[in-house]
Amino acid sequence: RAIVRNPGILLLDEATSALDPVTEAAINQTLERVGEGRTTIAVTHRLSSVRNADQIFVFDGGSVVEQGTHEELLRQLGVYAQLWEEQGGGMIMSRQPVEGVEVGFLRRVPAFSGLEPELLTFLASQLSLQPVEAGDIVISRGDLADRLYIIQKGQVEVLDPDPAAGNRSLAILREGDHFGEVALLHDTPRTATVRARLPSILYSLSRDDFNGLLITAPGLRQAIETTVDERSNAGARRRAQTMVQRRDETVPG
Repeated sequence: RAIVRNPGILLLDEATSALDPVTEAAINQTLERVGEGRTTIAVTHRLSSVRNADQIFVFDGGSVVEQGTHEELLRQLGVYAQLWEEQGGGMIMSRQPVEGVEVGFLRRVPAFSGLEPELLTFLASQLSLQPVEAGDIVISRGDLADRLYIIQKGQVEVLDPDPAAGNRSLAILREGDHFGEVALLHDTPRTATVRARLPSILYSLSRDDFNGLLITAPGLRQAIETTVDERSNAGARRRAQTMVQRRDETVPG
């Protein structure tokens, strides 16, 4: 009835709260279509009905605690992200839209800096978002290689989980670094365990999309292997320096 009146402002209060998922999806599609050219304000606990809103305000205890788009709120890892995950929204692998800032971020990643603009845009469109908490295991040694990971924010640690080595730290990776590429390049199980050191946001690319990118950009494989070699050499130097320092500390003065 409200739509038939063709109002300039459409107010919705829990419009889909009592509907089954199929009917809810149909109603949401209709509301999105008829909402063009008018202002729509919706109050709801069903986040799937507002994920395409231009602006979302999150209330907690009667106050606005978060504000932003669906994707911006997921990145904050706050109240909205928690509710989205609890409602089965799939926060962990939520596909991201292509945005200029995302393409710009990828251009600053050394392995991707040489890609043509259209390939960077394609890469950005295929990325998924994966927030992780400090201490979370992202990949474990021996797992099947299924994704490439790029750190958008935070830190992760590459570990050798061999009991004899005592979870020896192999490398600490930060914003702009990527991991998981070795097993993908050589079609082998994961060679190390990767654990988040800080709350982090990761982009990931599926194995199929990664392989397709290697075919489309022949120079990418060499660029990635060069980055991996440089990282391995830097890690080896740090470990050698640590061993020398410990040896010096044990020499009687």
